[in-house]
Amino acid sequence: MIQAPDRAAACETAVQRADDVLGLPVTTIWLVDDAGERLEPVASTEAAREMFDPMPTFAAGNSLSWRAFDKGEARVIADLQDHPERHNPETALRSELIIPIGEYGVMNVGSVEPDDFTDNDLLLARLLVANLEVALERTERERTLERHTERMEFFNSILRHDVLNGVTIIKGRARFLADDLEGESARDAETIIQWGEDIEAIIHRVRTVLETLTGEAETDLQPVDIAPALRSELDRIESTYPELTVDTRVPDGTKVLANDLLGEVLGNVLTNAVDHNDPADLTLEVSAERPDGDRVVVRIADDGSGVPDDRKEAIFGRSETGAGPSTGSGFGLFFVDAMLSEYGGDVAVEDNDRGGATFVLEFRAAHAG
Repeated sequence: MIQAPDRAAACETAVQRADDVLGLPVTTIWLVDDAGERLEPVASTEAAREMFDPMPTFAAGNSLSWRAFDKGEARVIADLQDHPERHNPETALRSELIIPIGEYGVMNVGSVEPDDFTDNDLLLARLLVANLEVALERTERERTLERHTERMEFFNSILRHDVLNGVTIIKGRARFLADDLEGESARDAETIIQWGEDIEAIIHRVRTVLETLTGEAETDLQPVDIAPALRSELDRIESTYPELTVDTRVPDGTKVLANDLLGEVLGNVLTNAVDHNDPADLTLEVSAERPDGDRVVVRIADDGSGVPDDRKEAIFGRSETGAGPSTGSGFGLFFVDAMLSEYGGDVAVEDNDRGGATFVLEFRAAHAG
């Protein structure tokens, strides 16, 4: 079930297992709609489809199923005739199990006999639902990743065709002007050409990032000295925020397995720390160490407002589109997380003893020879 390609397939597998393995022939799964207002039928056993045609849809407040879903509590109904709030007063069912599937929906198991379910039936149904919830979480992550990939491929296409072609035309026209003009006008044309070349370089850099994240380009890892990369990014940060205090302990010759995007990875973490705090009152402590022969750990600590516990994983999430002013989120940290994965490393955020947050970036060490 966990390997099912989509939500509907996972639910179909679950109801078939309920029937074939657990001996629960009248089983249906409802999933909540995108608006969070209705439970819609997604998969049913053959017996359930024969008993209910069409299968009902449950809206907020109009059924025992919605109540169980809303409260996140399983219900064991010994006799539906004793429940006037049942969705269908004319139902042929007498007893029913209603088991929420986390935030996704409910699985209902019915019987035409009253008090027909044992504690063991409930236990097995709960185990089935737990497995289904894991499968739905996986498919949701894959759907989110697919959406992000499609967007990045779209942006890459725009950069490759529309923007890059436009810059090429601008540079070409500026060269004609530079050849025909003199004095200050010629210098202005040369400035346009230089800006065009700078923009082209940025476009190619962004395309490299997008192609890496979408899997269009293979990540070629090489030994890279992390000290110059960190110093370059810190110089950029300090020139932008001269009031910032920085304490650096990064020994030369500390090599990791990475590629030419290492600077962007480190720069995104540094920028995130500064952008979500007040630079005038902020101290950054940046260190790198090799705790064993296989790892290099970089710590970027600030004494700012920190990251709440319930956001420490979410800020790296692919589905993040925004966050509070002190936690950071969005493409920058998603990019950091994705690139660390490409490097075979990891990233996490911890509380700083001085207050604030510590971003811990773990790289694979590059061995000599």
